[in-house]
Amino acid sequence: MSEGHVNAVCTFTVGKPMPGAAILDGVLEFKADEDKVLGTGTLTQAVNPPINSDEAFDGVVHCTGAGKTEMLLSLTGSALPPTIGAPHITQMLIAIDGMWGAGGHATYTYASGSSFRTVKDAPVTINWLKKPH
Repeated sequence: MSEGHVNAVCTFTVGKPMPGAAILDGVLEFKADEDKVLGTGTLTQAVNPPINSDEAFDGVVHCTGAGKTEMLLSLTGSALPPTIGAPHITQMLIAIDGMWGAGGHATYTYASGSSFRTVKDAPVTINWLKKPH
């Protein structure tokens, strides 16, 4: 997925498994000393027509320290492979509870055909495969 030193890797799920709900499953890599995050994922939704879109993500990590500690991931997305008109996430913000926490919430916008849909405050679950020392 990326070149260079990776100091953290996680799998994640955004959304609740409910009929017709959009679900995003993916993997993110956090690059050491760059505040950079890269990843891939799949957005699915059981609607007519159904959505099953592979995604690539690129973004940055911000950490808050005042008040509630959160890791904020600001990501842009694109369809894999890049295809004009393919459903894909255009932008996403994930707020992880605490430093290297196991959950949080996300807001994202995805394109499907000529329309855009925003999903707000969706729950996020995170499984850290590798954390920094």
